[in-house]
Amino acid sequence: MNWIGVNYFKMRPILFFVFLSVLLACNTSPHPPQADAYLKLAGETMGTTYHITYQGKALEAVKAAIEKTLKSVNEGASTYEPKSVISLFNQSEDSLDLRLLDESHSKESIQHFKINLIEAKRIYEQTDGFFDATVMPLVNYWGFGYTGREAVEKRDAKKIEALLDLVGLDKVDLRGEVVYKMNKAVQLDFSAIAKGYGVDAVASVLERFGSENYIVEIGGETVVKGVNSRGQNWTLGINVPDTKASTRAIFQKVQFTNQGLATSGDYRNYFEVNGRKYGHSINPKSGMPESELLSVSVLAPNCMVADAYATAFMVMGLDKALPLAERLPAVEAYFIYQSNSKMVTSSTAGFSQYLID
Repeated sequence: MNWIGVNYFKMRPILFFVFLSVLLACNTSPHPPQADAYLKLAGETMGTTYHITYQGKALEAVKAAIEKTLKSVNEGASTYEPKSVISLFNQSEDSLDLRLLDESHSKESIQHFKINLIEAKRIYEQTDGFFDATVMPLVNYWGFGYTGREAVEKRDAKKIEALLDLVGLDKVDLRGEVVYKMNKAVQLDFSAIAKGYGVDAVASVLERFGSENYIVEIGGETVVKGVNSRGQNWTLGINVPDTKASTRAIFQKVQFTNQGLATSGDYRNYFEVNGRKYGHSINPKSGMPESELLSVSVLAPNCMVADAYATAFMVMGLDKALPLAERLPAVEAYFIYQSNSKMVTSSTAGFSQYLID
């Protein structure tokens, strides 16, 4: 959820995967599949950490290019940066002309904003509005946004109803280089899609430097390509979705390649008020933090898509999400939920091929 200083992903769940590449998939091997060694990079970004293992050369230019890319994504899509492109749009009266930002913002940061908005629009339509990047006012109201982390002691139904009038990505329109909104108070929040996008952006950097085997993880959201140092597909673990469980507690291992994997859940980022738990997954239809699911993991062609659908499925619930996931090309989903005081699972038919003991 963010980066340098305080950033826009900071209030989202910290980790939904244990980064098992270190333990299971990235052991140093005396006989790697190619001549170049498998190298590791780590750092801080998006209010969390990143871990990268890639096969290639140890060049300072690789690290520098990754840091530059993450910085530009942040400058485009972070609501925790008051001068980011998304923040300037949120502060605008009725529109933001992106051409006027040429002197203050890099072309890359403006492009990052546009890509996130365009993809958010597509998934908004695909999910019948359950993925909605205009939930920012509601996210702030419930204490999970950039205005500060403070639990709502008593729900204000009238306030929520008023905020729901601002929700709906049809209230935002990108026409050429100008972004319009129907109401001054409409605001965007890319926290459910931009971290996955950042993962993909880093992967693109590695590919520019010639790497064909890598894993990129930011705060649990992951994309992999090729094989690990043992010549096998990459193995990751889906966390036990329990507030009392260790971040290293694994519910299920997954092995895959050339895909992105993201998990959404409310077991890391929530408030408890008067004995009731309020998670960060805000339903854009009701305005409430609610979900019948414990977690949803999504495999997709890239991490951006996986990130967005994981969020959408979480608020949709199993009955709506599973049929949609089955219809979506190249998307597989794995659901964990409570039944008779036990954790049980459901998944798309294709997800089973990735599960390992």
